[in-house]
Amino acid sequence: MSLSNVRSPRVLSKKVQHLTAEIHLEIPKDLAYFEGHFKDMPVVPGVVQLHWVVGFLQTLFNISAPVTKGTQIKFMNLMQPAHKPILHLEVNPEKSLIAYKYTSSNGNNELYSSGKLTYDT
Repeated sequence: MSLSNVRSPRVLSKKVQHLTAEIHLEIPKDLAYFEGHFKDMPVVPGVVQLHWVVGFLQTLFNISAPVTKGTQIKFMNLMQPAHKPILHLEVNPEKSLIAYKYTSSNGNNELYSSGKLTYDT
C-alpha cells in the first residue's frame, strides 16, 4: 500500500513548439514510486520516467496511440528526490517516432536518460 498519492513530477515551466517541447520538472520528495525503490537512496524507476514521457506526449501533442517499441533507451544517472530535470521531447510524425531525453538543469548537461519510442499510427 502506497503512503503517498503523488505520482507525477511538478511542472515548473514548459516551452512547446510545433513538434518539440522542453519541460522543466521537479521531482517531489514524497513521490509514491520511491517507496521500495530504494530505502536508503530513493530513485525514480526507469519505467516511471517512460510513463511520464508517454503522459506528456498525450497532453502536449495529443498522441494517444500506444507505444509499440522502444530503442536506444539508456539510463545514465540516477534521478532522485528534489532533482530538477528537464524533459526534452521531439516528435517525428512521419516516422511515428518520439525522441526524448531527461537532462539536468544544473548547467552541466548531465544526462539522466534518453531513448526513442515508436507509436502505432
